[in-house]
Amino acid sequence: MGHPKITDLDKTRLALLVEYGVLTSEQMSALGFGVVRSARRWADGMAEQGLVASSTRGFRGKRGQPEKVFTLTKEAVNLLKESALLRADVSIERVQWVSTRTLEHQLAVNWFAISVRELALVPTFLEVRFLTSTNPFLEPLQSGHPHIAGFAADSDLESELEWFTPDGVLSLTEPQSGKALLFFVEIDMGSEGLSTATGSQGAISEKVRRYQAYFQSNAYKRYETEWNVKFNGFRLLFVAQDRTRSSQLSRLVQSVPPNDFIWITDWVQIQARGIGGFVWNRAGNQKEDNESILGPSLGRAWLEHHRSGEIQ
Repeated sequence: MGHPKITDLDKTRLALLVEYGVLTSEQMSALGFGVVRSARRWADGMAEQGLVASSTRGFRGKRGQPEKVFTLTKEAVNLLKESALLRADVSIERVQWVSTRTLEHQLAVNWFAISVRELALVPTFLEVRFLTSTNPFLEPLQSGHPHIAGFAADSDLESELEWFTPDGVLSLTEPQSGKALLFFVEIDMGSEGLSTATGSQGAISEKVRRYQAYFQSNAYKRYETEWNVKFNGFRLLFVAQDRTRSSQLSRLVQSVPPNDFIWITDWVQIQARGIGGFVWNRAGNQKEDNESILGPSLGRAWLEHHRSGEIQ
């Protein structure tokens, strides 16, 4: 079946839906689809052609109206494959978002990914890379795990290989100096326990322990080969839902050294000052001033431009 009304721009936008899995009209607007109303109109038009499917996400906005979320259909996936915009071996299950259980988490990951795009807008040019665990454009590892999954040998468990999957991996590179920073991102929805006596894999304390082992093993240096840069360690970024949860995470992190590489913030601060602002709490120390993942100099430049409205 042909799609005479499908333009190259439509295909580019459909490919973005592949990358993000599921999007709200507000997120599509933030990604350059036009104002929210135009983004919604575009998605509805694609739905009429059988390329986009929608569902509702509860009630949002001042009027309390149900909000639509959009994902691709099998027909859209086939169209992108025929256009060589998606690998032939990518299954519809990896593209179409049908899980209501993880929907809110994925939308939060998407907002972080959208915020990351703003980091390239600071006065000094930065090369920004951000990978998510759900991106179908990334080939899985030979083990079958997501592309950004990692493992670390833990001496307490007799060097057993333990797999974990971050929500995202971010790198910032200053091309002139070649200096590069690596970050692993965890979007916390407040649904996981902070710690358990049995060391449950679902507990945040267990997650922190795995990253500590990963740091010490230098296994993160696989990204040096992938991106042709050098990394001297990495930072683990926790993004909490609110200030209460952020404080809880901070107290936990302080209790499980080494913790200097763990930085914490929440959506309230990101929405107020931006992802590059001085919103990050290092090592759970709430008595110290917040820091910027861009460093002091670029962080101040970010703050100046964010205040001026040049960075939204």
